[in-house]
Amino acid sequence: MIIATVSAQRSGTKMLSSMMSSGTQILTLGEVFNPDNETPFSFLTYIKSIGMNKIFEMGSELILSKYFKGILSITGCVHVDILYNQLEYCCVSWNPFSYPFIFDYLKSRKAFIISLRRPAIQRYTSIKVLEQSGVAHFHERGQEVFDKIQLNLSKNELQSFTLDQKKYEKLVDISFSNYIPYYNIDFDTIKAGVIPEDLKQKISDAALAIGEYIDPKKIQMGGPSTIATPIDRAFHWTK
Repeated sequence: MIIATVSAQRSGTKMLSSMMSSGTQILTLGEVFNPDNETPFSFLTYIKSIGMNKIFEMGSELILSKYFKGILSITGCVHVDILYNQLEYCCVSWNPFSYPFIFDYLKSRKAFIISLRRPAIQRYTSIKVLEQSGVAHFHERGQEVFDKIQLNLSKNELQSFTLDQKKYEKLVDISFSNYIPYYNIDFDTIKAGVIPEDLKQKISDAALAIGEYIDPKKIQMGGPSTIATPIDRAFHWTK
């Protein structure tokens, strides 16, 4: 089974992925459609391996099917992160649909979709902290790195940022309306580092619906995830 977290940058996808990777039921691969990802299991690595002629011969749907078939041949369940700014990279040709091609494909595969959301103000601030510090998560450096940061945040920039986020969230809502294996979750729910019990159960139920088995008790094991994105404590707004 495919589990896909659809979200925006700096929303907690790595945290959620780390929770799942602590268990024994799900292979987590992160942002496989990130154009900068050249790890062995990334989509870009697979595209490079089949060559240009095969790309035009096979088309987007067959390419995705073979890509996921190869991954699922070594595991019963795979989890990937698909960020809003990476949606078009899932389609190797012009996307002729009113919504991203990958959404249609995931529904055809009865994938379990997690829509992870975080308030725009938190995402915007987190991105600004990242730009200044060069550090993505707390576990990579100490808190003292972030305490020294003074941010100048633009209200106009935030407004544009918020409108862009709402556009994608609406796109997700429309694309997966009435789609059953779908779970909407916010950052505040997962920031404690624990996957909600009802989410684990829904993943297990979705697997059973397609003849597969995932033990909900083994989706996350050990203590809470320690990965956290930095939120600034000292900033002021500008126009």
